[in-house]
This record gives sequence, C-alpha cells and structure tokens, in this order.
Amino acid sequence: MCGRLCCEYHNGQLNGILVPEWRKCYDDQKLDDIIFQDLKGKMVWESLTTFAAIARRCLSRDPKDRPKMDEIVKELLVALEKQTVLKISKVNKRRFKTAMFAAEVAIIGFFLK
Repeated sequence: MCGRLCCEYHNGQLNGILVPEWRKCYDDQKLDDIIFQDLKGKMVWESLTTFAAIARRCLSRDPKDRPKMDEIVKELLVALEKQTVLKISKVNKRRFKTAMFAAEVAIIGFFLK
C-alpha cells in the first residue's frame, strides 16, 4: 500500500522502522500521506480504505488484536469486489454522461434547424 519497505536503511544500518508512522497516519485519518502515489490514481477510494483497515489491524502491537488469516482474506476479497464494482460503475457513469451529452447536442441541433 505504501510501496516501501517497513524500515529504512542508510549506509547498511537500520535507520528507522516505519510501522509506527503508518499506524499514526491511519489513526489520524491521513492515509493520503502514506499511500503509494501510483496507487492513488488506480484504486477506488472505498476499496483502498477497506484494504487499509485490515492492514491497520495487522499492525496491532498486541497479537491478540491482529486478524486471523481467513479474516484477512475475506476483507481483501471485499476490497477487490469494491474495486471491481465501483470501477465498473464509474465507467458506466462516464458512458451515461457521454450519451446524455450526445443526446442534448442532437436535441439542440434539431431545434436549431
């Protein structure tokens, strides 16, 4: 989701772990600050937030608060479904707007004759 390693290295030395920063960004509702730029334009926001929610639970300090693998898979499938359905919906909405525009132009053209 972030497109980075979970830690930073500088000159072969571990410089810092990014997981606490990611948790804070999610908790402060600042996902936009950590999302990989190339991902932003390709993902439907609702899908991304579903994905982020399960990812955030995986980052819990207490292992008891982390989801089981079957729950992770279910949530990832929900995120995928949202991505697919909403992306198709947006394409159809664009086609509808284009068709409506074409119809309006045709009607205006008819009355201008």
